[in-house]
Amino acid sequence: GIRCTDPAAIQRNLNVDNFIRTGVVSGLRQLLEFGLFHGDPHPGNIFALADGRIAYVDFGNVAEISEKNKQVLIDAVVHAVNKDYVEMAGDFSRLGFLSEETDIEPIVPALEQIWTDSMGKSLSEFNFRNVTGKFNELVFQYPIRIPERFSLVIRTLLIQEGICITLSPQFKFLEVAYPYVAKRLLTDDSLRERLTQVL
Repeated sequence: GIRCTDPAAIQRNLNVDNFIRTGVVSGLRQLLEFGLFHGDPHPGNIFALADGRIAYVDFGNVAEISEKNKQVLIDAVVHAVNKDYVEMAGDFSRLGFLSEETDIEPIVPALEQIWTDSMGKSLSEFNFRNVTGKFNELVFQYPIRIPERFSLVIRTLLIQEGICITLSPQFKFLEVAYPYVAKRLLTDDSLRERLTQVL
């Protein structure tokens, strides 16, 4: 395979869009299906295989997400898409970013501002780097702590997004991720039930 430290070789030898789609779906499956994910997916640890598959190496940093946290992450995505900032703040509390006794009311407008600023003109313009940069500002203004497992998730998503943007500067995460999410919604009974509860 071709190590992702050589993007020019990947661009010359593979269908970049297909490889990016495979990588995004792989990352989403690790987080949302398996709850076990590679914690250090930098370009040196990822190979593009000739048949379009992705290969990870160096499993010295692997982390887990509980079933409960996977469900809350799904809730958070739905709340974000629905612009339900009160529930988003509740999701942050349920994920451990806020202590249970924290009053979320003052945080709600800040979350709304971050989400509005990060979305740009449309949902397709979303990227993790924008959201993370703006969220980091909140950490200094409110009693937010980033649980270790989620700092690793955030780092992993940022690294993978960076690889995708290096390979294809027009890369839009949600455009690539949406077909996978839609398929999961149509085929996964427990996920469909969870989303029905949230909606």
